[in-house]
Amino acid sequence: MNISEPGAIFDETYYRTGCGLPYSRNDHWLNFFGDIASHVVRSLAPRRIFDAGCAMGMLVESFWDRGVEACGVDISSYAISQVRPDMRPYCRVGSLVDPIADRYDLVTCIEVTEHMPETEAQAAIGNLARAADRILFSSTPSDFSEPTHINIHPPIYWLTLFAAQGFWPELLFDAGFVAPHAILFSRRERLSYSDRELLGTFSEILRLRCAMVDRERRIGQLQAEHDERLKLLTTDLHAAREARLGTEAELAGVRGQLAILTEDLARMQAAHEAFWRRRMRGYWLLRTNSLAREKRWRRQPKRKRSWCGRPPV
Repeated sequence: MNISEPGAIFDETYYRTGCGLPYSRNDHWLNFFGDIASHVVRSLAPRRIFDAGCAMGMLVESFWDRGVEACGVDISSYAISQVRPDMRPYCRVGSLVDPIADRYDLVTCIEVTEHMPETEAQAAIGNLARAADRILFSSTPSDFSEPTHINIHPPIYWLTLFAAQGFWPELLFDAGFVAPHAILFSRRERLSYSDRELLGTFSEILRLRCAMVDRERRIGQLQAEHDERLKLLTTDLHAAREARLGTEAELAGVRGQLAILTEDLARMQAAHEAFWRRRMRGYWLLRTNSLAREKRWRRQPKRKRSWCGRPPV
């Protein structure tokens, strides 16, 4: 990527499409930076704060809203144009490569250095180190999909750079409210035990923390997929039950019609049998009477027999 004019990259299109969720003054980002400010004010109690890479100034305004003086600088003229009107005197367009004129109790630098060329990021860290004795820092170690992320490194890289400036991680401070890989650095004398061992151990802690967050995120995604699948299956089950009830109702209707037809058939069979019984009874009566007349006729003398024009039936 050509970054000869880095400020031009971070325009309205970038902030709308390049940050996952649209980066604007919406509830998501205002609440995110508000939570960070609340944690910082409560746990570190700074009086003056410098936000390096302040973007639209939402963290600066969150500090001011909580009674803490803050200011910020950002390379994007578009982002600075979106700063809340009353915060514009405290946010300006500028580069972190340029020296920071004043001193502060705390510097915040959240997801900024991965957007800078490596040499410029190293120079920026030197400037941040000269501006305060504590630095709250985060830079993604794994998001390679964002096109402007041109300077991604594992945590040990940044730990080593800050150590070269005399800054060491606060081992007991959990900066997870910023990001799982966030670190609070403090200026202090060189430690008595192995620097490399300390930095390696803390880097492993950050790696495990990031892995845990990723696992929880994946579990959340799987749970959401499970819930969605369960919702679809429940909908299908209700539809199947409705279809079954409809089929059962239709089957009950068919069974009712079959019962009626069966009764009609039984009546027709009974009527048919009764009809033939009557026919057979009439036939046998006629046959019996005919045989009786024939017998009487045969018992008569031949001279008295009379057929009456026809033989006896």
